[in-house]
Amino acid sequence: ERVVSYTSLTKAVLYIGCCFVFLATNYCGVLLQLLRQPQEASAVLSAFCVYTGLLAWNGMTEAFVYANLHDKSDVGRLSVVHMLVGGVFWIVAPFLVTCEHPMWGGTVGLVVANMMGMALRIAYSVWFAANRQLKSQTVLSLLGRMLPHPSVLLAFILSWIATYWSWQQYEASSKDLRAILRHVGMGASCAIGIVGLSVFMERRFRRDLEHIFAGGSKKKKE
Repeated sequence: ERVVSYTSLTKAVLYIGCCFVFLATNYCGVLLQLLRQPQEASAVLSAFCVYTGLLAWNGMTEAFVYANLHDKSDVGRLSVVHMLVGGVFWIVAPFLVTCEHPMWGGTVGLVVANMMGMALRIAYSVWFAANRQLKSQTVLSLLGRMLPHPSVLLAFILSWIATYWSWQQYEASSKDLRAILRHVGMGASCAIGIVGLSVFMERRFRRDLEHIFAGGSKKKKE
């Protein structure tokens, strides 16, 4: 029961995070154009979309850690992890901020450094769940249960490729209303395809969520 609740709620949040990572990243430039903001901020906003996905994942997994800290060793171990995260950021951030690479340098580098720290926190949280609380599971089995179905994950990746290609076509165009609608239409088509595929492939996930929320409703009535 705890495994189902933990992995299902995390998966629900990850679906939202994947929308930011694989779809929203290629629409930041259009949004900034509509808001009449400098296009230089597009890369930073795209990086922050990826960071938001990691932030959502960490929020669910780390909440489980805090809810299950039972002794001093658990608290001490978590403190060491947070010190390690701070150390990684302290070492990596200055290097990335001063780097001139357009993909991970400058302000984008600051976001990337935060991503690395967030990834470490997620890794520890999943390890903690598998080794300290949900001992019937391994790290790999937990990841398999909380990540979207492989076919849906592949659809997310292909959608990123398609929307990135669409973004490149948009950048090479006159950037008029027709070009914007074409680019947005590509993203909408990808989103509809992902929703349809997930509805078909994630039947067990839907049943688990219904069971979780139905159980919560019954407890409130009692």
